[in-house]
This record gives sequence, structure tokens and C-alpha cells, in this order.
Amino acid sequence: MFNFELFTEKIEKRKTEVVPDHQSESYLYQALINKYGAEDINCEMFTQHDVQSLLNTLEESVTMEDEDGIVYLHPFSSFGQMYSLGYKLNELEEAPRHRLPTSFRFL
Repeated sequence: MFNFELFTEKIEKRKTEVVPDHQSESYLYQALINKYGAEDINCEMFTQHDVQSLLNTLEESVTMEDEDGIVYLHPFSSFGQMYSLGYKLNELEEAPRHRLPTSFRFL
């Protein structure tokens, strides 16, 4: 039998009161990846510390740069994951949209 009192007690011990706010970091990632112009960036969304943190993360994310100037990012870094996710979403948007015929009348 499941002991709900013990379960509630364990959850109360481990709960966190403070949820980190990553809104400014996400905005900076978005601005950098989408190559916002200076006039399009809302500077009230982030601080100088956020910019420095992003630069440090970006430097740590780079694994290699080849002779042609192509930069390779570590796939598990936060910047690499954001870039990869955006790339995959872009591929989905450009995928051909056609339905294959089906033999079922209700589909």
C-alpha cells in the first residue's frame, strides 16, 4: 500500500522555493541565433552580466573551427542545443507537405 503521508513529507523536504529565471538568457540566445539587428534588440530584457555569461558559454561551446571558418559546437552545450533545435524546426517547416492516399475512408 502506498503511504501518502511519507510521500508528502519527502516532497516537502526536497521542494525548491526559488525557480531560476532564464528569460534573459533565452532572449540573448534567440537574438544571437536569429541575428537580430541592433535596432531590433530590446536592451531592457538583459543585463551586462547576462551578456558576459552568454559569451563565456559560447566560448566553452566551440569545439573546433576549420580552415573555412566553420565553427563546430559541442552538442551538449546549451548554445549547441538551442542552435540544433532551431535548425531542426526550420527543417520541419521546409519539409514538403503532402498527404499520401489511404485506402481507409475515414482518414
